[in-house]
Amino acid sequence: MMSKICRGSNRGRGRGRGRDRGRGRGEGRNNNSERDNNNGEQIAQLPPPPFFNAFQHVRPLHEFKINLSRDFLLLPSPYSIFSLFFSLEQIEIIVKNTNKYAYVKNAGEGRNWKKLTTKEFKIWLAILIYAGVFKLPSIRDYWNKDSKFPEHKITTFMSLICFKQIKRFMHISDFSKTICIPSSNVSIDEMIARFSGRSAHTVRIKNKPTPEGYKILSLCDADYTYTFIFTSRIQTHPEIQQVSDLSKVGNEVYHLTSQLPIEDKSFNIYMDNYFSSIKLFKYLREKKIGACGTVRTNSANFPKVLKVNKKLDWDTLSGGGC
Repeated sequence: MMSKICRGSNRGRGRGRGRDRGRGRGEGRNNNSERDNNNGEQIAQLPPPPFFNAFQHVRPLHEFKINLSRDFLLLPSPYSIFSLFFSLEQIEIIVKNTNKYAYVKNAGEGRNWKKLTTKEFKIWLAILIYAGVFKLPSIRDYWNKDSKFPEHKITTFMSLICFKQIKRFMHISDFSKTICIPSSNVSIDEMIARFSGRSAHTVRIKNKPTPEGYKILSLCDADYTYTFIFTSRIQTHPEIQQVSDLSKVGNEVYHLTSQLPIEDKSFNIYMDNYFSSIKLFKYLREKKIGACGTVRTNSANFPKVLKVNKKLDWDTLSGGGC
């Protein structure tokens, strides 16, 4: 494969016209053209693509699927859809954990605290969802009785102090991943949860929409986050299984990937050069998981046969595989 990089010299052409003026137009132009071809053109020789065995999935690729019964999809109610993500059992667990945490923190001292019930938590959650749809500058504005402000009837079911107390002591549990099945093509990327206080676990990344906060690695499909983990600068996540051949980031990627239904489904993981590594891609391939991503040529163990020192033209192909 050949890639041409032309560095034409307008200065040389101008001199050529002045020097050959009066000797005949055809002769002068031919001489200038030969000089430009000899001096202004550099050819970069790319290495041939390496031998590559195309990865083949054992099972066919699939689309995003809602794992619900047909009867449910025909006549869904708003609360029945909501209960898929917050079942009654999960709400009872949240209420139980919240009351335990409030007891440990002596919630009755200072502001009044009553034992949280399932009914009160549903009201609190409804107000929280309502505030996410109809946004106001402050949470206090939803309880503002001034005639200049709109009336929010949903806040008549709970006082502002009660809302804040539940928010302060609430403890939640993990949600189920059995409701939906991601498509075969998913991606892994990083997100930042804004936080500007003091913490040894936060990061600061310039030129980001949210430059400072807690870094989260997430596995997403079609604008939905399927699973995620918080990361730390000073310690390893206790739930992540450590594979000796993988780096810290590689283990985090595989931890997210392993939460997919990889036993009976085929998946391709897309990522950028922050996550990509040859050892990670090799390990995923051994687990029958496809991977695709950009890469930095100066990364560790990057094959020398694919490195090109000279600057290449845009859209130059130096190798391929899938």
